[in-house]
Amino acid sequence: MARPNGKKATFTITGTGEADVVTEVFGSVHSKRGATYYVHSTQAGTAKVYYVDPSGTARELDLKIMTADAFHVFDFDFPVPESKLTFTATVGSGTLTVETFSY
Repeated sequence: MARPNGKKATFTITGTGEADVVTEVFGSVHSKRGATYYVHSTQAGTAKVYYVDPSGTARELDLKIMTADAFHVFDFDFPVPESKLTFTATVGSGTLTVETFSY
């Protein structure tokens, strides 16, 4: 039996400014009990997950400081109707891969 796939995104890191990687991942219909982001980066930097409120304002939920070639998990044990993930690289360029699930 194949495992269920989440929403996947691969993002090319091109500089050191904060960049939106994944936006509007979860809709209120999908997230009943919680939400999870699996994040891998080839570059060091900071990954942040934001809750996006009904007015469109992004409010930071959590952040992780990542080393190069690191894997991190953001797990929220509550519904996240709409969210986005951003990444700020410390130096250079690379690739960020994200898979998201809501449950």
